[in-house]
Parts: sequence; structure tokens; C-alpha cells
Amino acid sequence: MPHLFTTETKNYRPLERRNDYPWEILRERLVRELGSEFSTFLAEPVTRAAEGFVDWYTESTEPAIGAADLSAEDREKLFDRLRAMRVRIYELADRINAPGRRDADKRFADAIRRVTVVPDDLRFIWSLGGAPVLVLWGMLHVDDVRTETEVLGEAVRDPRWKRPETILPPSPPLPAPVPVRRGFPYASLLWLLFAALMGLIYYLLFVKCDVAIGPHMTLLSNFGINACVGNFASDAAARRRELEERIRKAELDLARIQGDCAPPQRQAMRPTPTPTPTPTPTPTATPPTARDVCEELRARGAPCNPNAKLQVSLGWRGLEDLDLRVECPGGELSFESKTACSGGGYIDTNHDELAKPPAYNAVENAEWLNPPRGRYRIKVNLFDFRGRPQRDVPITVVVKCGNQEPRSIQGHIDREKQTLEIADVDYPSCAVTPR
Repeated sequence: MPHLFTTETKNYRPLERRNDYPWEILRERLVRELGSEFSTFLAEPVTRAAEGFVDWYTESTEPAIGAADLSAEDREKLFDRLRAMRVRIYELADRINAPGRRDADKRFADAIRRVTVVPDDLRFIWSLGGAPVLVLWGMLHVDDVRTETEVLGEAVRDPRWKRPETILPPSPPLPAPVPVRRGFPYASLLWLLFAALMGLIYYLLFVKCDVAIGPHMTLLSNFGINACVGNFASDAAARRRELEERIRKAELDLARIQGDCAPPQRQAMRPTPTPTPTPTPTPTATPPTARDVCEELRARGAPCNPNAKLQVSLGWRGLEDLDLRVECPGGELSFESKTACSGGGYIDTNHDELAKPPAYNAVENAEWLNPPRGRYRIKVNLFDFRGRPQRDVPITVVVKCGNQEPRSIQGHIDREKQTLEIADVDYPSCAVTPR
């Protein structure tokens, strides 16, 4: 099977939703519904997940030529044929998605519309004897922010092609409107009666002084309502002053009782003041290096190789049980899987439970002598407080990549079973992106 092209997965994204149907099903349906000319319309993808690449193949033995390498006349013919085939696929999707069909038919119709899209027609359209072949179908560049509707509309937009107009039969005349007689608004009348009743009740309560109001409501007297007006502010202030006076007297009585019961105090000798020593500046603490982590691991009898091309270390002070996890291309390195992605290290070291502060220092380490290319996501999990009181546990993560200086990232974790995403490391560029 001839090889057409190779693409990197990290530079492209699916068109909003990933296709749920494999290449074989899409190709078989297009050939069955639209003819054999669609047998080579979609190139077959073969994914290399561990390396982050996708190889594209075709079943035709004819030599394939990229659209960018064609002459202007041949390229225009190729794109005209591509637009016609895209229109036929859209019409097939409309038939599949006709009213009354199942949900599965609607999903398949959306899927075959999305396969007509490529990130760039010049780079990802090939010609096999004048027939278009799509590479990286159903995908867009990660920087392309267009929506699915915009992309699908542009895929078949051509000023020279117009969909034939459908002539509809004249609609029958609308029947004459029937006049509707509106009845008496009894509901509105009931609401008015309810409001009048509530107003009468409040009026009677004001007159009988069963409802007391503040001085700012004296305006009611202008309407003939003999309401009881109370000076709430002055009454409250008087009660507050009375309570404060009682509290002050109680404090004086308590101080007098304590003074009568206290033993006589001896006159203490006034000590000679001593000069305050000049504080010595404390040197600034530097983050631990990768070799420091190795020394701490060797002291515990754990392996560590300072010549590793990629090394991730976790350090903390405390008796809590923390775990270091690293997502790597093709797996996750953890205490359950210590050799994921060709990795290794001592990633389940815990403190001595009998150690006393500040003697205990817990550290875990993951390292790769020959790390695979790709992204490494660093995570820290607080597995258990081990009977200790809940607290914020300060942590330090040291990343050593290639020949670069180790980078230290500080943080804290405070909940049991909590997992923090610390940073992403790209190898071999050694770019560190904190999360």
C-alpha cells in the first residue's frame, strides 16, 4: 500500500467532535451509496501513538501528486472535482438525516460531512490520476478557531455552483379569522377585591395601635389614620446606655474583689537591661538540586542515577503519605507501574514513622535514561494523612531535563485523596509549563 504523507497529532485537533466511525465503515458507505470513484477519496490513517505521528496510505498503485505541485490548470480541475464530490456527500448526508430517521443515522450523517474537511487544501489534497485524495480528513489546525458550521459551509462554497431552486406549489389560502369574544375579567376583579381587603385590614390595625410604626411614617396622619407612632431610635439608645452602665459597674466590682483577695506583691528588682544582639542575616535557602535528591535517596537505600536525561523528584517534610505520578507518552509512571514509558526510579519511598522533626525528609524520584518524545505531566497525590492532623503539606518538585539547570516548583496540598497537577514537561525541548 503506497505511503502518501505523515502528520504529527499534537498540531491538529478534531472538528469539534471526533468521528465515531472508522475509516473502513466510512469508505464502504461512500462507495456503496455514491460509486467506486469514492474508493480512494479518503486516505487510510495508521497511528503511531507512542511517537505521536499518523501515516496516511492509499490503495491505488498510481503515483500520487500533491495539489501544491500541480500546474494551475490541473489544480483548478482537481479542486472542481473535489467540490463536486463534496456536494454529493452533503446531499447523501441530507438524505440520511431526513425527518423520521434514527439518531444513529443523524450521527453518521454528521460524520460524513466532517470527513470532507482538511486543514489546508493545498497541503492535504493529493491527486491520483485527477481524482482527489484527502489526507488528515476531519481535522483542523490547533490554532484554527472556526466553528464546525463555518468550516463545513466554506468546504463547498463556490460562486460558480448554485443549488437548483425547488419550485413549491402555491399554498392554499388561509381561512378567514374567527372573531373571539372575550369574557368578563373575573380574575382581575378578584385580585382587586383582595387588595382592597388587605388595605382595610391594615387600616384597622393602624387605628387600633396593634401595628406600631416609626416616626418616619407620620405622613399617614395626613390621610386621617390615627396611627401609634413610637420613637424606636430614642428608646433603643436609652436601653443601650443603661446596659453599658450596668456592665461598667460590674467590671469595677469584679476588679475590687480581685484586689482584696490578691496576696501582697513583693517589689521586684529591676533587671539591668542587656543590649539587644544584632541579628545575623539568615542566608537565603536555595532549591534542592537533582544531586541533592540523589543523596537523600541513597541515604534511604533507594536507587538514583544523576545522569538521567529526565528526572522528576518530589520532596516534603512530614509523616504524611504522598505519591508522585507522571503521565508519560503511552502510560503513567507510579508506584503501581514503575517502568512505564521506559522509566524507573524510587517512586514509593516513605518516611520513618519513628522519626522526629526536623529529622524526617520524605522524597520520591522518577527518572528516564532514554525518555520517549512527548509530554510528561507531573502529578502529586496525598494518599493518606497516616493518623496525623489535617494540614497544608508544603511540597517541592524538582525537574531536571537534559543539560538544563534543575527547576524547582513549590506548592502545597491539604486534602486526603487529592491529586494536584504540577507541571507539563516537553521532551526533548525541556520546556516546563506549570499547571
